[in-house]
Amino acid sequence: MQLRSALMLTCLSIASTMPNLASAQGVAAGARDSNGRILTKVVVTMNEPGAFGRPAADLTFLVVAPDGDRTSIRTNEAGVASTWLAAGTYRFVTPDPLIWEGFAYTWDRVILVDSRTGVVQLTQDEARSVAYAPGDPRAARTSEPVSLSSKPAAWKASAPPTQDLRAAAIPVSAKSTPVKAPAVAARAPIAVSPEARNVDENQNSPVMQRNASTKLRSGFWFNLSTGYGAISCKNCSSALGGYSGGLSLGATVSPRVRFGVGTTSWYRSEGGDALVAGTLDARIRFYPSTSGGFFLTGGAGAGTIGAALADYGAATEYGVGVMLGLGWDVRLGNAVSLTPFWNGFAVQTENADANVGQLGLGLTFHQ
Repeated sequence: MQLRSALMLTCLSIASTMPNLASAQGVAAGARDSNGRILTKVVVTMNEPGAFGRPAADLTFLVVAPDGDRTSIRTNEAGVASTWLAAGTYRFVTPDPLIWEGFAYTWDRVILVDSRTGVVQLTQDEARSVAYAPGDPRAARTSEPVSLSSKPAAWKASAPPTQDLRAAAIPVSAKSTPVKAPAVAARAPIAVSPEARNVDENQNSPVMQRNASTKLRSGFWFNLSTGYGAISCKNCSSALGGYSGGLSLGATVSPRVRFGVGTTSWYRSEGGDALVAGTLDARIRFYPSTSGGFFLTGGAGAGTIGAALADYGAATEYGVGVMLGLGWDVRLGNAVSLTPFWNGFAVQTENADANVGQLGLGLTFHQ
């Protein structure tokens, strides 16, 4: 319940896009909030002959606004889904079917939302399409509801809140072309003084050979990392732990400096509630030593904070994101390094803020 407490606090403060979640439970449908939005409740019940209807729990609706913006809501154990909407016409669509008694039901309804709307009651009789379930001996249902009054609004594409950290890294193979040594004509041995012999022995010492073979940073690089992160915010009572990681890639401009782009991400899910934060930023790595693996990193760009409550829906806000960190490339071979790291990133949106500390391990592929 720690995650839900964090979401219900002003930790995320997404009151403008996910308004008054806690207050929606005890408020009647049709009520208005301080911003003029209307509490809209959808109740889905599957009717059974000679019995009370059975609530359809965990059914997701996408509420599509006339401009294409969409909000996701989900029915609770009582079959009720609630959200605050500005007055207008919305399309309520179920992206996934409800399987019940051998049939697959989906709903696609255009509903006018105003203070007189009240509770939107839906049953299998209002289902837009009902598919025959394979293996069921009963005949497929053929009746369809009354045609809808409008066509679907185009949904706006949006970037996902998190990056898939399970994607396999692309190894970079280093190819070398053997160089054929030129033929050297045989010649008579010449006398070498002790001083010259001493210089020659120093040049061929293990230390000199190791330094000569040290490979300077160059070319393309790619990093994939994962680990643990803790999130906090201005009004949070305590930090919250979760999964964390990131991706970054770019080019090497000198043995000490690498430029590129990168992402950071933090995620936690608990009992159907979820919280996510991350950045997409331009990034720089600075290595104090041309041959050492220690580096400092920083970036600035876009940030995102998202929240989803199982009983009420989901919302995401976008703003500014920055990150600072440090790490160490420990070479495992000519083209790959193991990279332990610590990063800190912050996101600020119009209504929310988040600060995340990351500790983890990554792989860096390079030339």
